Amino acid sequence: MCQLIFINSNDKDINTALLISQLLIDTETSHKDGFGVFLNEKDLQKTKETPHYFEDLGISLKNCINTNKPILAHVRLASSGQEISNIKSHPFESPNFILAHNGTLELSKEYTNINKTKEQTYKDAKLIDSEVFLHHLDIAYKEEKKDFVKAINKAMSDFTGKFAFLIYEKAKSKFYAVRGNSADLHWVNLLLGTERKPIGYIINTEEKSLRNSLDIASAFLRLNDKMVNYNEKEVLNLEDESIFELTKDAIKKIGDIKENKKIWVNDYGRGNYGRVWGKEDYVAPYPKKDTKFNYDTEIDRVINFMETYGLGIKDIDLLFTSVMGVPLSYIDSKDTIDIFINKVLPKFVCKKELRKEVVKYVEDVHINLPLTFYVDNKIQYPYMLNRTNFKEVQKKVAEERRRKIAETERR
Repeated sequence: MCQLIFINSNDKDINTALLISQLLIDTETSHKDGFGVFLNEKDLQKTKETPHYFEDLGISLKNCINTNKPILAHVRLASSGQEISNIKSHPFESPNFILAHNGTLELSKEYTNINKTKEQTYKDAKLIDSEVFLHHLDIAYKEEKKDFVKAINKAMSDFTGKFAFLIYEKAKSKFYAVRGNSADLHWVNLLLGTERKPIGYIINTEEKSLRNSLDIASAFLRLNDKMVNYNEKEVLNLEDESIFELTKDAIKKIGDIKENKKIWVNDYGRGNYGRVWGKEDYVAPYPKKDTKFNYDTEIDRVINFMETYGLGIKDIDLLFTSVMGVPLSYIDSKDTIDIFINKVLPKFVCKKELRKEVVKYVEDVHINLPLTFYVDNKIQYPYMLNRTNFKEVQKKVAEERRRKIAETERR
């Protein structure tokens, strides 16, 4: 998941402090595949590096921000297999728009059935999903006579998947925030001084990093005699499946937009994550693709392995990615799953006593073996590869289980 940032305090010094803080907080532990900023409603700058790479980040941004106009920014966490480069960092620019995207979009089956060569054309041009969507948005914008709400709805009708956007419309000098159902966009009003006068607002994908950034930036702004605050109870998620115009003083809803869901297979494996039938917001391990083999039958074979070894879907996905080079979501043929099940999984074996101990841990504690368990005890991941010292591993698993249960009871 990428992070979208929009800052509109109507004060360049406050905008600068908030931008620096938000970029650094958003990329503290992840999102290190590039970032970009759109400044002064004309300057687009982006790089494949993380903000932490630049020792002079603060000075550079301060020198670039020379108006009180809003700032649009993006920090990237590239999807598996996507190119990491300056040109593939967001935001993207077209003749009509500046666009930053969080999520993953795919051309719909209905669209590709009619336009059979388009998908391959985009692949040959090495366009990522955000670039493809922007291309469709430009076409729709022209067809809908520059009506933004109609244009983005028309463009989205060609796609399925998760999305949130920050967009600048060049012809009308307007900013927009667009949110589907799956991707978040949190916002809060900015307040100035002891009288807590509203001066603007800030938007960021994650709520926690938004709060942390505001706390840090507010502390530094006080050094310049600017007391910027926010109401902690008013950090909200923008309404889902909605289109907003980001004006100088407010966020105004101007339309609706539908997120076209992918078709997903239910994850009915117990593993360490429990049964999830009927949970509507659950995203299962991989999409049901248009292939000739029966996914339900094949996944049963993987589920059996998960239940035998007390593994969750995250463990299986990590094993699959490590060995096959792609995550489970890329399974698109019987050959792929056959290789994993028939040639890979048989290599991951261990004695029944250890398997029973791990399964008991999973059932009692309801979580998987944490990473700290492997690191602290110098045990190789996954546990079933520790064949020579299985008694020692078994003992440590039992100790970890008892410790976790005791910890839960104390609470």
